[in-house]
Amino acid sequence: MNRSIFSFFGCFLLALLLSLASCRQEKSRTAESNATAFENSLNNSDTTDVINLVDTFFGYLEQGQVADAVAMLFTMDNNNPHAEPQLLDNEQIARTTSLFSAFPIVGHRIDYIKFRETYNNEVKVTAIIQEAQDGMPEMTTSFVFKPYDYLSVWRLCTFNTEVGDRRIVSHEDADSVGQRLNGVLSDRASD
Repeated sequence: MNRSIFSFFGCFLLALLLSLASCRQEKSRTAESNATAFENSLNNSDTTDVINLVDTFFGYLEQGQVADAVAMLFTMDNNNPHAEPQLLDNEQIARTTSLFSAFPIVGHRIDYIKFRETYNNEVKVTAIIQEAQDGMPEMTTSFVFKPYDYLSVWRLCTFNTEVGDRRIVSHEDADSVGQRLNGVLSDRASD
């Protein structure tokens, strides 16, 4: 009698484990199926291109070359998102230059990159205004940009809620998206 009980529980436990494994695979397939056609068409070089674009932008800022950094920024027409992104106009250049000149940036780290469509992507960056020192934590601020893949060339577009820009990644999901980026960065470093 004891053997039949153990056999029953053994079969039950095996069935339960197989069921759980199946659910995990289905959940993974569902997450992958939520990806857009654009996301599915991307490869590691797209992530690398966006990282290099952001690093170049913040490299200019960290070297005090604010004008060179601002010259890299574009805006997009939210009413016609497929239109070619445009360089900042004179008023936008003046505002953006003033902003970045007021807070010298000494370092940065990319928190996450989220791809969705050619014109609807998001990169969040933490800019370091002052390094940690004498027991004081570093002083930082965050920026969100919209990388735009226009004719297979990535451009760094500004993010402006005043004209209707909305975040792709919710505050609650930012950590998990950032963890995936860290995996990509680790893979890139090991190549």
